[in-house]
This record gives sequence, C-alpha cells and structure tokens, in this order.
Amino acid sequence: MGAALRTAQLASDRVVQAYPLIREVAPNLSLAEWVDFARPLSGQKGETGGCRGIIIAERSRYIRGLFIYEVNPELSHGRTLFARNIIVLDLVQRDAVAEALVDAMERLAQTHGCGAVHVHLSPLSEWALQCFERRGHRVQGYHLCSRLEEHEPIQRQHKGASARPTPRRVC
Repeated sequence: MGAALRTAQLASDRVVQAYPLIREVAPNLSLAEWVDFARPLSGQKGETGGCRGIIIAERSRYIRGLFIYEVNPELSHGRTLFARNIIVLDLVQRDAVAEALVDAMERLAQTHGCGAVHVHLSPLSEWALQCFERRGHRVQGYHLCSRLEEHEPIQRQHKGASARPTPRRVC
C-alpha cells in the first residue's frame, strides 16, 4: 500500500518545496513572493503564534496538498477557522488527501476553540466540494474579489444621473 499520509505545519525549511503547489492557485506568484508570504506562517508547532499557518498533507516527505489558515472572530459563529488556498496535487489518492486536509482543519478548529470552519475553494478545487459537503459543510454565500489595480476608480455619480459605473471584474 505505501507510506501513510500525514498532516503537519509547513516547516520553514520546506517552504520552497511547497511552491509548485501554491502556483496552482497563484500562477503569477514568484518564488521570492511566496517565500516572503509563507516564512512567517511556517515553522514548528507554536512558532507562528498558533492562530495562523500553513498545513501540508504529505506522504513519503512529498507534499501532496496544503491549505493556509487563520483564526478570527466572525459575527455569526464566534471564533472561526478560515481556510483558503486549498490545493491537492495527488493524481492517485486525491480524495484521501482532501479528507486528510479536512481532518486537519477540524482538529485545528477544535484546538483553537472555534465554533465553525469557513472554507474558500478556488475554482480549481471545486471538485473537493463534495468532500466538504460529506463532512457537514454547506455553501453559505459567495466570496467576491475586485482587483483594484485593474480598473479606474468609480467616479461619484450625481443624483439623478443615468450613467452607471464601470462594472468591476470578479477575480
């Protein structure tokens, strides 16, 4: 059968090894940008302050998946674990890697006394929606993004003006 799948905090000496995975959701991100972003979130248990970090799923020291998380208050659920940039790159056991990441999210949420886990799936990870739904997750809204550098600032419209502002592009 092969080596066991395990999850762990991304160690700072393995940040570069995770770069090919993160490029799946951020293809324009340079290695230097990734290292600058990930190093403060990586480390041994407790080094990141505990309320944010990067969790990897690995087998035989090869990273098969990851997610970035932070714990913050949320109006409806109180203390909440927010997971984003969920990536699975395992052609053979994709569902097993996704399940391991969901398990890690739930353990982290319990450890931090969270009342809920909020997950942001990119369109590349939409296939994992069924995995999350099997575990009790439900779609509760939409996550929208407007990249501010890609459009002109919207000018204030005078009362009664019929011109509409330029629509913003969704990420």
